[in-house]
Amino acid sequence: MFSAKKFLRLACLLAALLACSCGKTEARRPAFPVQGKVLFEGKPLANAFLVFHPLDDQAAPRPVAYAEGDGSFVPTTYDSADGAPAGRYAVTVEWRRPPSNEDALPSANLLPARYAKAATTPLKIQIREGENNLETFQVKR
Repeated sequence: MFSAKKFLRLACLLAALLACSCGKTEARRPAFPVQGKVLFEGKPLANAFLVFHPLDDQAAPRPVAYAEGDGSFVPTTYDSADGAPAGRYAVTVEWRRPPSNEDALPSANLLPARYAKAATTPLKIQIREGENNLETFQVKR
């Protein structure tokens, strides 16, 4: 049986992947390996949800990722942990406390609002063909 935390993560990931793929009939773009780490005030941001918003092509897929306990993440575009297509991205980050029981809802986003919108996030990256080891994202108050 799924815990509330696992169910929430799976539901958010499925919703994001569905939203990113609906209505698109173009061929898949090659995804390249990407790995990174996200910290908040210098500490790992475990369970943060990241979305990669393309800056050059709004019709491009939006890779998503969940941060592990140490803050590390690997984005998913089409298949689990396959990385991201080449291009420039604004990366949004949200972090919520998991529900305390199976009937509760997750908390509101606990990070500053600027990190939750593609237009205001200071996190901008370039994904290139080949392996991509991103600089650590430093989320601040």
